[in-house]
Amino acid sequence: MTLGFLLDTNILSEPLRPIPNYKVLEKLRQYHQEIATASIVWNELLFGCHRLPPDLGG
Repeated sequence: MTLGFLLDTNILSEPLRPIPNYKVLEKLRQYHQEIATASIVWNELLFGCHRLPPDLGG
């Protein structure tokens, strides 16, 4: 397995959008074994989750 793509917050959160971009979803499926992200991105995603209202998972 070779890591070929370093994903940012916007790409990783795309599947959660009300109407996600199908091209982004397709690429995520196609290259799922070649993607990685930086630890700061995980922290950004976690921070965003904690800011959600309680009824949306926050």
